[in-house]
Parts: sequence; structure tokens; C-alpha cells
Amino acid sequence: MYGKKAFVLLKGMKHAIQKRLLIILFSVLVLLSLLPSAFMKETPFQFSITMLLFVGYIFLFWVPKHNWKPLWFRIAAISLGSASLIKAIVLGGEAYTLVFPLAVFIGFYIDGKRSAIYAGVFGLCATLHLFLATDIPIEHFIPFTLTYVGCFIGARGYRIQEIAYETNQQHLLELQQAHANLQEAHQQLQDSAIYTMQVAVLEERTRIARDIHDALGHS
Repeated sequence: MYGKKAFVLLKGMKHAIQKRLLIILFSVLVLLSLLPSAFMKETPFQFSITMLLFVGYIFLFWVPKHNWKPLWFRIAAISLGSASLIKAIVLGGEAYTLVFPLAVFIGFYIDGKRSAIYAGVFGLCATLHLFLATDIPIEHFIPFTLTYVGCFIGARGYRIQEIAYETNQQHLLELQQAHANLQEAHQQLQDSAIYTMQVAVLEERTRIARDIHDALGHS
């Protein structure tokens, strides 16, 4: 029993470490893809705002969210997504690339149809801004769109896998608890059977002793 609990604990620790490593890898990829371009093309003020938004995204990914309510995730996604779009529209620069971590956040932390709706709205707004306010060639929109959709689908798939893992762990704990309860009930039945046999033996001894006593009394 304790071996199974230790195995489940080690498996949970391994899953948590893998999740942290994925967050680290994603953060590094975003850092390498965003900051060099922003540093070269943006003014110091624009770059400082981009860095603040980037730190905001990293904070959202790293802060523990066990006690977060679904509304808080939606508020965080809308706030950072709107800030990124406003920065791109008002100040310009490389803020449109910040929709990639936004797509990951939406795909991983927002459940149901809202996830696709939020991702679609922010992706459409970013694409329209690129099309209307920049001179980027039209053929560059395809990689941008595919990257955005890939970020969202990848995060959504990982979220589904995460939910399946948590469900399996919950079922495993329930099965272990049921097994422990069955073992306890089996032990109680065994104890009850032994007690019943002991009582039956005592009663039989008492009856035999009474019969012998009666037989000796009559003789």
C-alpha cells in the first residue's frame, strides 16, 4: 500500500517537474523570438512597455493558480490581451508577437467555448492590425496565423492531457481508497468469523460440560 502511494507521489512530482520545464522552455523561446526584434526596432519607451507586458505574461505562467477562479483567468487574459493590442495600436512596435503567449495562456487556462472565442477575437484583432497598420507583405500573414493557431492548439491539447492526467489520478486515488475499504471490511469479516467460531466452541463446551454434569448427577 505504501509502495503504491510512493509511486503515485513520485509520478506526480515527475509530472510537476515536466510542466515547469515546459514553461521554462516556452519562456525562453518567447524571449529569444521577441526581445531581439523589439530591441532593434522599438524606441526605448516602446521596448520598456514590451518588457512590462512580457514580464506580465511570465508572471501569469509562473504564479501558483490552484485557488484561482475561472473568472480570474478570463480577466487576466482580457487584460493582458487588450494591453498588448492597445500598445500595438497606439505605440506601435513588436507588440503583436505578444499574442503568441496570449494564445498559449488562453488555450491552457480558459475552458469551454470561451477559449476558442477569446483566441479567435484576439487573433483576428492582431491580424487586422497587421494588415491595416503595417506594410508587412501579405505572404507573411500565413506564418503568423499558423504560429498563433499552433500555439493555441498546442496549449489546448496539453490542457486536455492535463485534465485527463488529473482525472486518472483522481480515479486511482478513489480505487486505492476503495481497495483499502474492502481490505478493512474483509478483515472485519474475518475477525467476526473468528469471534463467532470462538463463541460456538465455548457454547459447545458448555453444553458438553452440562450434559456430563447431568449424566453424573443421574448416576
